[in-house]
Amino acid sequence: MLDVAVLLAGCGLYDGSEPQETVLLLLALARQGARTICVAPDAPQLHVVNHLDGNEATGERRITEEAARLSRGRIVSLAEFEPEAADAVAIPGGYGVGKNLMTGFAVPGEVPAVRPDVARLLGHCLERRKPIAAISLAKLLLESVAADSFTERLRSERADEAYHDDDRRLVYTPGFLVGDRLDQIAPGIDRLVERLLAWGAEVA
Repeated sequence: MLDVAVLLAGCGLYDGSEPQETVLLLLALARQGARTICVAPDAPQLHVVNHLDGNEATGERRITEEAARLSRGRIVSLAEFEPEAADAVAIPGGYGVGKNLMTGFAVPGEVPAVRPDVARLLGHCLERRKPIAAISLAKLLLESVAADSFTERLRSERADEAYHDDDRRLVYTPGFLVGDRLDQIAPGIDRLVERLLAWGAEVA
């Protein structure tokens, strides 16, 4: 059984991991026989967004605490997680990818960069050719850590497809960037997981 680290950025489309993409990802991994380890940075979110009106709310929330809502309380801090424990990494989308897994995202005058703890995990995978899967906005991480990432070259994307770079073992599906219903994006996530686990079996 392969161990897949699912990298979360909180909980919520506008300030964390996209919940529906995350649940479909976890379901696909379970159905295809993988064991999941949910991980997240133990740090404050950039901000909190009211999902009813889209306005920023007051108060501070920690990324791990919010991500635990998606993982039913089972979450490991990236600071305590050893990348060697994972055969592959999968990342759902949501604006929290840029806001909480990167720094300087959407901040005037700052250059976006991947958080060091996130870069450590993804760098480990790239060095050892462990596969990385990204859904929708998680492609920001692929484009940051993998030079000339194939996601930048895609001209048209289908929600029910998964696009892969066999040399670097990167796989991507656009999720809600293209689709707007669960039944539209679920096939793409299933295909993404299928490709991820096929590569992972070669590494393990």
